[in-house]
Amino acid sequence: MSVEEPHATTSDSLRVSATDASRVDDSLDVPMSKTPSANALDFPVEPLTASMLGKLFGVPLLIISIIVGGAVCVVLLFGAPTAPKAHSLDDLLQALEVSGGQRNAGMLLPREKEHWQAGLELSERLKKGEFSDEQLETAADRLIHMLEQEMSASPSKQLSSKTSRTNASSAGALHVQFLIRALGRTNRPQVIPVLTSILHNPWHTYLDKDRKGFLVYAIQELANLHTIEGADSAVNQMLALLKEMDDTTIRLAACTALSVLADRDNHAVIDALSSVRLSSDGEVSWSASLALARLGSNAGKSTLLDLLDRTFWETGERYHTTDDNGVTRSYAMPAVLIQQWLMAAIDASANLDDADLWEMINRLKSDASPAVQQRAKTVSAVRST
Repeated sequence: MSVEEPHATTSDSLRVSATDASRVDDSLDVPMSKTPSANALDFPVEPLTASMLGKLFGVPLLIISIIVGGAVCVVLLFGAPTAPKAHSLDDLLQALEVSGGQRNAGMLLPREKEHWQAGLELSERLKKGEFSDEQLETAADRLIHMLEQEMSASPSKQLSSKTSRTNASSAGALHVQFLIRALGRTNRPQVIPVLTSILHNPWHTYLDKDRKGFLVYAIQELANLHTIEGADSAVNQMLALLKEMDDTTIRLAACTALSVLADRDNHAVIDALSSVRLSSDGEVSWSASLALARLGSNAGKSTLLDLLDRTFWETGERYHTTDDNGVTRSYAMPAVLIQQWLMAAIDASANLDDADLWEMINRLKSDASPAVQQRAKTVSAVRST
């Protein structure tokens, strides 16, 4: 989950969570419940709870949701349910099994809208924990079957015609995204291999916007499953993505996920994140530095010092957006993002017993933002106990 080396590159299209949602979806925070390294602080660290994990992913996911917000836009366009419907779990699963969604002149047909709304409802109710363990087992098995069918069918959609490819991928993209989201939110161990398989699926040879979304959603959900046995089996595949992919959104998601899935003594992860920090700009470099700190490494200290400095954020045009035509525009960093980045930097730096970093944290006790002030005071109080 620098001085002028980072230049934020945020596309207007899924960090990523880079912010979307779920436990990890709206979020980002600090102490990892891993064994501390020599660089870690010698003061009590709270266990990583769902709410703390939520904070931990705030900045990357805020950026990722801006990039991959297309799914949400589609839902809003055809009208999400104004009030939750009391559908049974079986009804919701059947709605997803019946169809992947069909379009007429670019618009979802009425019956298909019901399918998408069922997917949205299922995903949200799973997130809220409304189903029993037995129901979750059933849901996981059926969702796995649906997703495996989609994955096996996707290579045939890679047609020679660019127009045909676009239409084919768009028709089922939202369906697949709902399946990935819902699958992760079942919290069942059997979903981990399926989600991990998405990370090395042949889709990589045809990485359009939709498939990029599949990868990022899978990474997010694997990160959400960090407390489930076997979730760390995805670390090596995420490392491969980090090295092979130059896509900003995927690298943002991978950096953040590695910070909660990897062990602190995993030197391969530390080395990979250090390399990404030095070779990347903007959010990717910043997120790699935060991830290093969460894993107890001060390899990103110089970048962290920038991230803890409000003047760094308020100077220059650090916020970049790239539209669907590839046109990049630069802006001053929005105040809400400055606040999120400062708090994320405080949380990550609190894992390190470094006098320079703590001096910067103490300065933020009098920051212009009350939320930043409170966060700096809170971590300082924990350190002094």
